[in-house]
Amino acid sequence: RIAPTAGPLQTGADPCFLMLFDEGRYLLTADYSGGSISVFPVSEGQLQERADLLEFEGSGPVKGRQESSHIHQIRQVPQIEGIEGEWLLASDLGADAIRMIYVSRISSMKHGESIMPVHISDIPCPAGSGPRHMEFSKDGRILYCIAELSGEVLVYDICHEGDVPAFTLKQQIQADEVNAGGSADIHIHPSGRWLYTSHRLKNDGIAAFHIFPDGTLKKMDYTITGRHPRNFMITDDGEYLLVACRDDKCVQVFQILPTGRLAQTSTTLRFD
Repeated sequence: RIAPTAGPLQTGADPCFLMLFDEGRYLLTADYSGGSISVFPVSEGQLQERADLLEFEGSGPVKGRQESSHIHQIRQVPQIEGIEGEWLLASDLGADAIRMIYVSRISSMKHGESIMPVHISDIPCPAGSGPRHMEFSKDGRILYCIAELSGEVLVYDICHEGDVPAFTLKQQIQADEVNAGGSADIHIHPSGRWLYTSHRLKNDGIAAFHIFPDGTLKKMDYTITGRHPRNFMITDDGEYLLVACRDDKCVQVFQILPTGRLAQTSTTLRFD
């Protein structure tokens, strides 16, 4: 549990995602408009002043959406044999890149041991794709990224070059077939058999994919939801998928069938 702080803490502009790191010793924010990552130590359940700010630069070809770096999410690379150290990935919608970051540990007089994220290299994404959210396969050897602007799922093999993570794009598969430019969230079923993505602005809904043993995907279904399904989650038992529909101010509950397809239930939580 994180206790309230005495006052506001400064992040980069428009933080849109946060993650706890190092067993809760740090909180990291993805700062969308700032194109940055902010690092906050956590001490006795309370956030401390920002210890580091990692800023990025870049742009893409989609006017009005990719004029600068837009960091949308941060994920930690799973531990894989042959990869040394701790690594983070940050999806940069504005620069069509997934930033690869090494977590360096340093001695700090103020915080004792502290972390310093260091930008090492980039995983390139197709021009104009706009990488948004990421997910890893059950065995940690495949990276899936939903591209907001192109509506594709990008599938990368994860291996290593020396002791550094290496990513190879092996598949691009369309999830949003009406080119709405509003693809949003991505999650894998606890069984590891199916992957789901959400899509907004037109034909709002959830796309469902079968995952083959090599990690590649085959689209198998598309389910219409309420308006603007910005975020969704799958229950731990794998029985249900809950969709937060922003513009309808509700959470819809879908049953996940044995085939991986979705069936809407009679349960909808409304927040009018």
